[in-house]
Amino acid sequence: MQADEVRRVAAHLSHALTEYRHPFLSKREPVKSVGLIVVSSDKGLCGALNSNIMRTVLHKMKEWEDKGIQFQTTAIGNKGLGFLQRSGAKVVSQVVGL
Repeated sequence: MQADEVRRVAAHLSHALTEYRHPFLSKREPVKSVGLIVVSSDKGLCGALNSNIMRTVLHKMKEWEDKGIQFQTTAIGNKGLGFLQRSGAKVVSQVVGL
């Protein structure tokens, strides 16, 4: 999954400078709230891309709800914004028409 690859790269970068620890790269437990940035297209010309993004987002939102973790979302792209609004997610910011 692409998210796993991004996580792996971020973990690798966090170990590059061992004397500096940014708060965003340190593990904290228990997780109480999560911010999710959803990047999608503005038009439907990338059907498989948008479908895979929405499937992954839906899976993560369900996982967080089951664990009692609150989440807020940011939508970049019209398709992602529409999906988040229809799914009832709390959209705190949006950018469309880039």
